[in-house]
Amino acid sequence: MAKVKQITVKIGITKNLGNYESLRLDYEAVADLGPKDIAGEQMDLLRDRLVEKIKKDINEALSK
Repeated sequence: MAKVKQITVKIGITKNLGNYESLRLDYEAVADLGPKDIAGEQMDLLRDRLVEKIKKDINEALSK
């Protein structure tokens, strides 16, 4: 069976700002896996980090 050596997680979100305006954020993270890494666990970690980054960036963009 082939071993997964790299994973990629992509997340995007569009936030409606009203008045026919929107904010679109797209993120992508890539991780190289070591021999003892479990792909599913690493994918969950990457996704969680990207979700936190999106939340932070949306809050910053809307506070301006």
